[in-house]
Amino acid sequence: MSSMRMSLVIPCYNEARNLPLLVARLRETFVRDDIEAILVDNGSTDDSPAVLDALLRSPSRIRSVRVEKNQGYGFGILAGLAAAFIVFYTNSVSPSAHGNFYELYAIAAAVLGGCSLRGGEGSVLGIVLGVVLLQILQNLVNLLGIPSSLNFAVMGTVILLGVIADRQFMLRRQRLDGLARVEAGSQ
Repeated sequence: MSSMRMSLVIPCYNEARNLPLLVARLRETFVRDDIEAILVDNGSTDDSPAVLDALLRSPSRIRSVRVEKNQGYGFGILAGLAAAFIVFYTNSVSPSAHGNFYELYAIAAAVLGGCSLRGGEGSVLGIVLGVVLLQILQNLVNLLGIPSSLNFAVMGTVILLGVIADRQFMLRRQRLDGLARVEAGSQ
């Protein structure tokens, strides 16, 4: 399979009757290997999920993403774009495996970016820097030849070190605040 160059994201809500025609037209149109279609079932309440499962059983460049509860048209598009980005990042299409353990990466990036796991602190810039640091860390793991099976252990260690550092900073801040109160009371 060549790498994807373009992904077409199509939100579908209660389109069970139209899906067979849509999939047939997409199969006729997509003759190149570097183009894919992502049909986002945006919380349909009709038979759309079953119809998509039946139509997309064989491997193809057309796949579906299921959003359990309809959260609006824009959410369906964003869910499809997220699926496209994951495909670009992993260079593979396996709907049952996409998104597994990505919450661990999100927590690690937030901790690296300076967010406290106890809440109340953090910034968007810090999280962006955390994501960059996490990607550098993952690349370093690959370059050092550490087996990919230990990748989650490395991320867990990063989170643990972040929690320990956060705790130490909090204790230091409390000590300094206590000293400042004592000094202010004695004057």
